[in-house]
Amino acid sequence: RLPLTTTSQELTQALERLREAEDAAIQQGRAHVVALSEQKRSLEIDRNQAIATVHAQHQSEAEAALEAFEAERTDFQGKIKQLKRVIADLEYKYANRESRAEDVEKINAILKELRAKDDALLKAYNDMKFYKLELENREESFNKMFGRQPVLASADTTKPVAPSSAPPPKSF
Repeated sequence: RLPLTTTSQELTQALERLREAEDAAIQQGRAHVVALSEQKRSLEIDRNQAIATVHAQHQSEAEAALEAFEAERTDFQGKIKQLKRVIADLEYKYANRESRAEDVEKINAILKELRAKDDALLKAYNDMKFYKLELENREESFNKMFGRQPVLASADTTKPVAPSSAPPPKSF
């Protein structure tokens, strides 16, 4: 029986060692879980700090780009205003420019030609009036001298001539 008690003692000691080993493994597992939790928390903090740093850097770069854009836009708007003033000045100068010498000479020649044609037209009108009066005067003198009384058609076309009052056509 000795071997049985020894075996039972050995088993009890082995069981106790196993329990101690299990407790040590559980303690070690818990310590490992705690260490991993701490490491996870540390990594999350590092990640959040990195994200915050990148976000702040991005924000500052975006603000710098926006400021540069606004500065360029202001500059371009100034240039646009300046170019509009230059265009307005050039349009004013173009509208109020002096005539070229060739153009002035041509205008003067055309005006001289126009005056000459107006003079010729006035002379033709006066000559026509003179000849008309001369013809009327000669016709009156001829009619007085030879006693004729011709019937002339009137130049007034607004008065209609009635067909019954018109003399019948003469046949030859």
